[in-house]
Amino acid sequence: MGNDINELAVTARLQQTNYHQVSVQLSMGNRGILLEWPLRQQTAWIAYEEIQHVWVQVIWGRFYRELLIETTTEEYHLQSRRIRPILHVLNRHLPRGTVRHQ
Repeated sequence: MGNDINELAVTARLQQTNYHQVSVQLSMGNRGILLEWPLRQQTAWIAYEEIQHVWVQVIWGRFYRELLIETTTEEYHLQSRRIRPILHVLNRHLPRGTVRHQ
C-alpha cells in the first residue's frame, strides 16, 4: 500500500451522501489513489487494479465537473476544479476504455 512516486496532489470534495460533502486531499501516484480527510484524520486507499470504471461528467461539452470512480466494493463521487489533470493520470495508469464520459 502506498505510492513510490507522487504524480499529482489536488484538493477535492468527496460527496458522501446527496447532501453531505467533505473536503479531501487527493494524491495520485504510480500504484493508486490516496484520499485523506485532514479534519477527521482518516485515509482511503484505491489501488488502480480495483478500479472498474471511471465516469466523467461533462457540462456543455466543455467543462469537466465531477468524477465517479467505481471500484469492486465502493463508489467515490469527487468534484474538483482540476479534473483534467486527474484524468491525464488515470488514463496513463488504467486500461483503455475504463475512463468514460457521460
